[in-house]
Amino acid sequence: RKRQIYENLNKDKDKFLADKYNRLKERCKKENIFFNLTKAQYIKRYHDQNGLCFYTDEILICWVGDGWKFNNSLSVDKIIPEKGYIEGNFVFCTNRVNTAKSNFTLDEVKKYMPGWYDRLRSYGDF
Repeated sequence: RKRQIYENLNKDKDKFLADKYNRLKERCKKENIFFNLTKAQYIKRYHDQNGLCFYTDEILICWVGDGWKFNNSLSVDKIIPEKGYIEGNFVFCTNRVNTAKSNFTLDEVKKYMPGWYDRLRSYGDF
């Protein structure tokens, strides 16, 4: 049954994203992280980025099941971690990039990752 679910999610990006959205929303509830995104906002952000990492323009891998943990696997980054998952404060990136960025403040991103900071500045008013 699990394999059938994975195959279904892997065939349709929007179903995959809806599943990721539901899992993220549940995790935020358990960990008391602010979350007020709609599923439509979440999926729209992915399509606005054309399925590419916000920071590196690499293709995001949307896959569940065995071997899903690729460096380019889709991950969701909170731009300003304290704000939580709200419209204008999240982007999709690769798992590797999100791990590297961690919970950096904007000042730390500006200092250590100036190219990424420039992309953030062009995305929103921070």
